[in-house]
Amino acid sequence: MTLLKYILNGYGLSMLCFSLPLSAMPLTISSDVPIYYDFDQNVAVAEGNAQAELEGNAYVVADQLSYDGESMRANGNVRFSDELFVIIGDAFGYQFGDKYISGEGLKVGNRQIYGSAEKVDSYVRDGERHTELLNGHIYFGEPGPLTIHVTAKKISFAGNRTLQFTKPTFRIGKFPIATLPSYSQPIYGPPFYLRARYGHRNALGIFAEQKVLFNGNPWVRYGGTLSAYGKRGLLLGPAVELRQMRDGHRMIGKLQSGIINDSGELGKDIFHRPIDKCRYFVDSTFRYNSNGSESVRGELHLWSDPEVKRDFAENEFKKDQFPDHFIEFTSVDNSGLLSVLGRARVNDFEMAVERLPQISYHSISQPLFHGPLYRHGFIEAAHIRRKNNAARPKDEQPFPDSPFFRVDAYQGVELPIRWKSFLTVKPLAGMRVTFYDRDQLDRDYARCLWQVGGDIQINFLGQFDLSVPRWDIQGVRHICIPTLQYRYSPHCDRGRNRIFPIDDTVIGDNLPSIDLWEKRNTDALSSLNVMRIGLQNLFQTQREKMGIQNIMELDLFEDIRFNAETGERRLAELYGSLSLQPAQFCSLKLFNRINTHRKAWEEIRTVFSLHDGNIWHISFSHEYRRKQTDQYGLALHYLFNTRNWIDFMWRYDARLRNLTEQCYRISRQLSSAWVLDARLSIHTHTLHDSKWRFGMGISLNY
Repeated sequence: MTLLKYILNGYGLSMLCFSLPLSAMPLTISSDVPIYYDFDQNVAVAEGNAQAELEGNAYVVADQLSYDGESMRANGNVRFSDELFVIIGDAFGYQFGDKYISGEGLKVGNRQIYGSAEKVDSYVRDGERHTELLNGHIYFGEPGPLTIHVTAKKISFAGNRTLQFTKPTFRIGKFPIATLPSYSQPIYGPPFYLRARYGHRNALGIFAEQKVLFNGNPWVRYGGTLSAYGKRGLLLGPAVELRQMRDGHRMIGKLQSGIINDSGELGKDIFHRPIDKCRYFVDSTFRYNSNGSESVRGELHLWSDPEVKRDFAENEFKKDQFPDHFIEFTSVDNSGLLSVLGRARVNDFEMAVERLPQISYHSISQPLFHGPLYRHGFIEAAHIRRKNNAARPKDEQPFPDSPFFRVDAYQGVELPIRWKSFLTVKPLAGMRVTFYDRDQLDRDYARCLWQVGGDIQINFLGQFDLSVPRWDIQGVRHICIPTLQYRYSPHCDRGRNRIFPIDDTVIGDNLPSIDLWEKRNTDALSSLNVMRIGLQNLFQTQREKMGIQNIMELDLFEDIRFNAETGERRLAELYGSLSLQPAQFCSLKLFNRINTHRKAWEEIRTVFSLHDGNIWHISFSHEYRRKQTDQYGLALHYLFNTRNWIDFMWRYDARLRNLTEQCYRISRQLSSAWVLDARLSIHTHTLHDSKWRFGMGISLNY
C-alpha cells in the first residue's frame, strides 16, 4: 500500500505540473519532507521548512505549503519577502495571477517601518505591489517605548512611495499626540523631525530652542523654529527642507529663518553701529543637478546685523561667518563649461562685489586642427558694481556706486612632448585681453598681456618588497614626480593706476598659481618671471581587504622669482604637505609654509588621529600662523556601548598661555530614534558671552 501511495502521489503531482502553465507555478519548491499530492483537496503539499521561489525575486518560507494551479496556502511560521517588504505571520493565502496575499494578524515591514494589522491585503498592479492594513499600526523605526507610531482604521501604500492613513492617531510610545481625519506622507521617515535644546547662557539667560519639521510630502519637509530666551524674548520663523532624486535628477534645498524683538542689551556691532531691536535672519541654499551635465545652485543669507547668527545660532555662525549670496547655472559638455553667475550684496554691512550677471565659458584642452598643438582658454563678461559702505576700511580707496562692464579673455596653446614613459616636456604660450568700459578717468580701457613658458615632468617608479603584517602592508610602490615650471609674462601691472581694483589679490594658505590664465585677481595682476620647482612623492601598498591604498603623500614646492617686486624675496616661501596613513588606525596630515629667507615657519597646520573602529577616536591638531595665531586642539570620542558615548574637546592658545575653550558632552541613545545629550562649554577671553554655558538637547534622528 505504501508503494502504491507513492506511485499515485507521484502520478498526481506530475499530472498537476503538466496541467498548469509554467508562468503560474513557483520557480522552485523545496522541503525537508518529500512533496506529495493530496487527492482530497486537489493540492500538492510541501512540509517541513518548505520554501518557494516566486516570480519577481519573491520568496515564501513556511512549515507547510499547499498549492494548486491558481493559488498557494502557507501555514505555520510564514515569511514572505520581496525586494521591498517582508510579511510574517501564522498563515496567509497567495494567488499566482495578481500575486495577491491575504491574511489576518500579519506583520509587514522593512528597514524603515514596522506594521501589523487585523487584516492585511497585498497585490501587484502595473508591476507595483499595493498593500492595505485594516485596523493597523505603523512604527517608524524599531518598536519601542519611545518609538513614533501611528494607529489608523486603514493604512495603504504602493511600492516604496507614499503612506496613506484613514483616521490616524499619532503616538510616541503609548502617549497619543494628535488625531486627524486623513494623512499622507513618504514611506521613509517619521511624520516629523525634532531638534530641541535647553540650557543657560549669560547673554541669553535660560533658553529653550525647538525646531520641528513635518514630513507631509514625499519631497518637502516644512515646519519652523520656536525658541524662548529669558533675557531676549521669543524667536520664531518658518523652515523648509527640499530633497528629491529621480531619473538622474537631484534637487536639494533648505530654508530656515527667525525673527525676534530683542529686549536684551544690544550694544553695537563690529562696525560700531547700534543694533536695532528688530533682529532677523533668513538663510536659504539650493542645488539642482541634471544627469551630471547641468546644475543650478544658489545661496541667500539675509541678516539684520552681523551679530544675529552669533547670538541665536552660534553653531551655524562658526561654520560660515561671512556668507555669500549668489545663484549660478553651469553646463558641462565635452568641450568645456558654461557658467552664468549672479551675485548681489544683500546686507549693507558686507563688502561683496556684485555681478549682475557674470557669464563665462572655460574650454578644456583640445587638439588644434587635429595636430600636436593643444588649445585652451576662457572668455568672461561681467556687469560689476561694488558699493561703499560702513564695512570699507577708511584707508581703502572708494569705489563708484554706478556699475561698469568688463570682458576678460584668454587663449593659450601648448605642445606636450612625451619621451618614452618617464619624461614629458610641454612648452606653452598664451595671451590675455581685458576690456573695461569705464576706468577711474571715466574712459574705456583695454590691455593685452602675454605669457610664455613651459613645464618639465619626470616620472620615477620603484617597487619594494616590504611586508608589515601588523599594519597590513604587503609591498610598497613609490611614485616620484619631479616637476619644473617656468612662466614669463612682463608688464602685467599695466593700467593698475586706472583700473578699479574689484578682483584684488587675496592672501590664501594654499599654493598660489603662477599661470596667467589661472590668476583670479584680474584687476591687480603683477608681472611674472618665476620658476617653480616641485617634488611629488606617492607611496602605495596592497592591502588584503581594501585593495591599493596610499600610505604616504609628500609634496614640496619652491618658487624662484627673477623679478621680485618691492617687499618680495627672490626665493619665495617653501610649501610642503604630508599625508600619512601607515595603518588603518592612525593618520597624519601636515601642511607647512616656511620663509626660506628668515628660516622661520610662516604657517603650520597639523592633524594627527588614532581610532579603534567606532569605539574610540582621539585627534590632536595644531594651527600656527606667524604673528596671528598659535593654537593646539585635542578631541576625544569614546563609545561605552551602543547607547552611551562621550565627546571631549580642549583648545589651548599658546600666545595667551591659556585654555581658551573646553567642551564636555555626554550622549545617550534613548531608543532607535531618540538621542539625549548634555553639554558643558567653558570659554575664556570671550568678548560676547559668559565663561560657562550649559545645555541639554534631545533630537529625533532617522
